[in-house]
Amino acid sequence: MTELDKWIRYVEHTSHHYSQVPCWEIINEVDIINHWLPGIYAKDYVKLLKVGSAVIKRDNKNTKVAFSGIANTDTKFIDSVFSAGVSSYFDIMNVHRYSPKTVEPEVLLDYFTHLSQKLIKYSLKKNVWLTECGTSSVVGATEQSQANRLPRIFIISFACGIDKVFWYKSRSREQNPKDKEDFFGLWHKDYTPKPAYYAYKTLTMMCPDKSTRPSLKRKGNVFMSQWKRPDGKKVYALWTSEKDEIIKLNYSGTFTCYDINGKEIKINGQSVEITPSVKYLVGGKKFKLNIDG
Repeated sequence: MTELDKWIRYVEHTSHHYSQVPCWEIINEVDIINHWLPGIYAKDYVKLLKVGSAVIKRDNKNTKVAFSGIANTDTKFIDSVFSAGVSSYFDIMNVHRYSPKTVEPEVLLDYFTHLSQKLIKYSLKKNVWLTECGTSSVVGATEQSQANRLPRIFIISFACGIDKVFWYKSRSREQNPKDKEDFFGLWHKDYTPKPAYYAYKTLTMMCPDKSTRPSLKRKGNVFMSQWKRPDGKKVYALWTSEKDEIIKLNYSGTFTCYDINGKEIKINGQSVEITPSVKYLVGGKKFKLNIDG
């Protein structure tokens, strides 16, 4: 039995046993697996993707196949795989991206731009999912910086056309205080919420399901996103990528301002301090907002 035969049997048994799974990822983060042989691993992945997809869809043609959750979008690996004519072998373009202590979420803009360019170049019309994202709350970071980054990651991703975003992960292990992997969760080990949990909860209220896709504008260091909720309310989100900045709000209509935790903030006059912690401005149909430095 060849190695490929073993792979086919593995996929057959796994997908049949878990027949209710609606979507399968073929190999996790294949572009950074160290044990692939240099120069041929892209070709190997194409082969595994092709036969794996065929096996999965044999039992249920409606099951979705996701591309490997790649870590980098502008690499020779991507060109090698995409140029092999893989469009019919997967349904969802699947990527992973994190925001570690020295990298603010706004770098996602370049990351998604590179991905979009690759998809256009190779005529791949696919929905894109960000199935792993997040930031740890230790080793140079804090629980508050984790909370500050969370809504920015989601808003930027949706504004860039990403269809689904998955946070890694729900609960922290918190076993090794020096291991960042132990502190990605929204809850502590004992299930008490971290600040990121409340930031996530607020985001789901400010941008619930069926909201319009957020837009995104930038003026200097200030970012502004806008969308409409199913209840008809307009929501503007304001934040900076790093340093705090005082801006002037030019608006018409009335609004209520909320902080990252959903607490109402009183704004006196038109000047307001914008920070890496998102502020939400919520108003009715007549509410319109522009920002000046």
